[in-house]
Amino acid sequence: MGWVQEIFDGLGKIFMYEKVYQYQRGIFLRNGKIIKKRKKLSGEDLEEVVEAERKVIEENRGMLRLMFPNLLAFNKKPKFPEGYRRSLVTGLPRHPNRYQMDRVIYPGGYLRIPFLDDIIKESVQERILNVESVDALNVDEKPENISVSCNVRYEIRDVYRACIAVHDYEKSLKDHTLSILAMYVRGKKLNEWKDKEVITKLQEDVEIELRKIVSKKWGIDIHQVYVTNVTTKFNRIVYEGAVPTAILNLYPGPASSAE
Repeated sequence: MGWVQEIFDGLGKIFMYEKVYQYQRGIFLRNGKIIKKRKKLSGEDLEEVVEAERKVIEENRGMLRLMFPNLLAFNKKPKFPEGYRRSLVTGLPRHPNRYQMDRVIYPGGYLRIPFLDDIIKESVQERILNVESVDALNVDEKPENISVSCNVRYEIRDVYRACIAVHDYEKSLKDHTLSILAMYVRGKKLNEWKDKEVITKLQEDVEIELRKIVSKKWGIDIHQVYVTNVTTKFNRIVYEGAVPTAILNLYPGPASSAE
């Protein structure tokens, strides 16, 4: 029931409340500026924090002495590790990780001021990007135009950099991949495209070049590049096997080199 969820999301915006779902990360904006928010701890991280706080309580001779220091005679001043705070309400130690601030907001609910605050949300799930194709001439005696296309499997690792460091990260990723692909498909002969090792090497080279910019500067993890199609003006070059005889008879010349 997608429309029901859309209604609830719309009401949430009206009533100053918005949710970031488990598969999302976000950026909180106030009057157009990024606002740091206290980082929400995951279940596992919270367990570690609570366990560390419990040990500090034991080192200070128990919870009662920390909660009521003035009611117990000869009570010593508590000693907390560096970075710990003492709760003004309970007097108990608070781990420094409870006060971490981050430019990225994590799954949970957030109060916002209408017309002043905004939340940019992005999915951190894996995605497949179809980058279409690039054209290049082979280096045979009779040059033919070769078209090579690929897909990129990626995911956003750093939402802040993906949204701030580059304009329209998905379009930029597509254009940058096409540029790199164009650089590496040049200078090959037609028969080379039937060799699986050539295709594998091309995929690896494009991955390496993408990671230099996309992973380091844009916060996007590149998992794999897949060459999906290699074609000439006449027919597809099937590098997994021979081109069917019927196609060779229809299109003599360049296609015959694929036998």
